[in-house]
Amino acid sequence: MGIKIEKEGNVRIDLLGGTLDLWPINVAIPKAVTLNMAIDLKAQVSLEEMDGDDILIESKDYQKTYRFQKGQDLNDWLDDFPEMSFIVQLLRGLDRVDGLKLVLESGSPPGAGLGGSSAMGMALVFALDEFLQLGWPGEKMVRYVQNIEAKILHAGPAGYQDYYPALHGGILALRQGPCAIEVEQLFHSDSKHYLEDWTTLVYSGLARRSGINNWEVYKGFFDGKKSIVDGLGKIADLSDRAYESFLAKDFPTFLSLMAKEGEHRMELFPSIVPTNVKKLVDSLENLMGFKMCGAGGGGCFLLIHPPVMKGKVIKQVEKFQMKVLDYHIVPPFSHR
Repeated sequence: MGIKIEKEGNVRIDLLGGTLDLWPINVAIPKAVTLNMAIDLKAQVSLEEMDGDDILIESKDYQKTYRFQKGQDLNDWLDDFPEMSFIVQLLRGLDRVDGLKLVLESGSPPGAGLGGSSAMGMALVFALDEFLQLGWPGEKMVRYVQNIEAKILHAGPAGYQDYYPALHGGILALRQGPCAIEVEQLFHSDSKHYLEDWTTLVYSGLARRSGINNWEVYKGFFDGKKSIVDGLGKIADLSDRAYESFLAKDFPTFLSLMAKEGEHRMELFPSIVPTNVKKLVDSLENLMGFKMCGAGGGGCFLLIHPPVMKGKVIKQVEKFQMKVLDYHIVPPFSHR
């Protein structure tokens, strides 16, 4: 019986400061901070050693099994199975990766804007790190997955925020420091219960590619396009104020700033909000605000409302043929 390893990677809900995780935008903007939280939806990877040199990939999401043969031309194989490009390139970037069976399950809807592909990449690298006895530190894992993902997206740089919830769990404040990403853990039980009670996570049913506008933003910022420069500056200001309010356990102010950030992001990038989502939001009275998940908008969005509205919100979501995703914030942990 060969070695069998099972690993998980938590997805995240971005709270404020998405897009500020793009280097070197976050160097140019003072006090750029990105806030997110790891939730109990998670990518799962099972890695098992097999006889022979082939790699067998079973995807529970696509309900398909793929076979990649040693010596097979990567580009020819990916022409037939582009949906496996990220996984295979993560594998082929390392030596001694042959004779494996992988079983993959994303744990979140496709195109949800929850960083599901990044979480899957991290879970796979956790498994490969143990299988190959690499002993990689967390930062090296992040860089590896981030670089492969940027190559696959081929749309400018990939932000860094999606990888850290899989490493640390909890509620995170992420900053680009002078030499490395600075990760601050903000989790405590009060924050967990408050955020879970005052928000509802909804999947619209529409898959969105949340990273597609990164290059447009990146180029516009360094070309000095006023709307983007001013817009990201305002997002940074709201995120920094929200960070301070979170530290003070002033959660009403935190949620108010999160709603403002979502509103401002919608003004800056109107196309991130699908028409049906806007209709649902407009139909809910006394809603404090909402925020699309993912820096460029995702299939999921977060509704911000008093706990007494939860039942009404769920009924209205179902009326619009969308789906509430029950979630819980994951306490901090350490991959190492």
